[in-house]
Amino acid sequence: MTTSTAPKEGAPPSRAAPAMNKADQVLAAMQAFMDEVTSSKEKARAFLIEVGYLDEQGNVTEPYRQ
Repeated sequence: MTTSTAPKEGAPPSRAAPAMNKADQVLAAMQAFMDEVTSSKEKARAFLIEVGYLDEQGNVTEPYRQ
């Protein structure tokens, strides 16, 4: 048995998804990064320490205190 990938008669032609522009690509990458970083409490804490918002004990560092 063979399967045909030809569209059925009278069916509208299929369209490929439009190519993403640079801004959409950056936004998608940022969203994927945010999803990864916030996927667990441990990953979120490690990220906040890495960027300097928290110290190793989990306290807010001096530049970010009010």
